[in-house]
Amino acid sequence: MPVFIFQTDNGVGEMSGMGYYGLPIIDVPGIKASAHYCGPRVAPDARPACAGGPPAVCGATLAGSKAEAEAADRIRAVVDSTSRLVGANFPHLEKTPFETQSCMYTSTPDHDFIIGRVPGLRSRVVLAGGGSGHAFKMGPAIGEMAAAAAMGWEPPLPLQPFGIERLLGASMLDEKQAGRR
Repeated sequence: MPVFIFQTDNGVGEMSGMGYYGLPIIDVPGIKASAHYCGPRVAPDARPACAGGPPAVCGATLAGSKAEAEAADRIRAVVDSTSRLVGANFPHLEKTPFETQSCMYTSTPDHDFIIGRVPGLRSRVVLAGGGSGHAFKMGPAIGEMAAAAAMGWEPPLPLQPFGIERLLGASMLDEKQAGRR
């Protein structure tokens, strides 16, 4: 779980209202902190090199120069925004990061999990996904809810808000349509 969450406008892209999060890093001194934001829709093997994709070969990447420039601008905006937050709220920390790293994750249009039975099937097939960057932190809770659904037990929380039915017909391509509930 995050150690801190700031629900404030981070100024990064269409989803700037998603705020910031942070947690301690165990193996090095410091914290992991970031403005939460949506990156572009990318193919895993063709994401920009500056965002963790394959390195350039002969001066070119699979993502292309336009995607590289857009990704570099977005990364710079995220680092700058997060540095301002750290500087303003954590006076004993250095606001300039000693390392940056981009991650890639699945995201649903509403940035919420998918947990529940597959619609229309009478079996106990359960979906648990669409982590939107939060699944690792919420892994035990997601697992408990998915196990309850699979076993036919009462889940610890209502599953209805996480059902895939809410997304059927929704566009997963347009970041502007992704709204927080």
